[in-house]
Amino acid sequence: MSNGTCKTCGFWKRQEIEVGDYAYCQKYAPQPIIVPQWNSSPAELYEAKWPLTQNTGWCGDYEKKKLPSVYENRGPDSA
Repeated sequence: MSNGTCKTCGFWKRQEIEVGDYAYCQKYAPQPIIVPQWNSSPAELYEAKWPLTQNTGWCGDYEKKKLPSVYENRGPDSA
């Protein structure tokens, strides 16, 4: 069992927004959510989003971030 936090997890990714110490957990596919719309008539908008988590959060699916390899982007002709 690991005691790592979201901040050091390989699934924790900042994307379109940067909100303080929050980012998206991308361990699993985005989950559907209902977003209330308060225009002229009550309606609901359905979206799929990754959970937004705080950097100090944790869960049982933690996997430490892997450092990129210096050889990751090298082709077969690289010397």
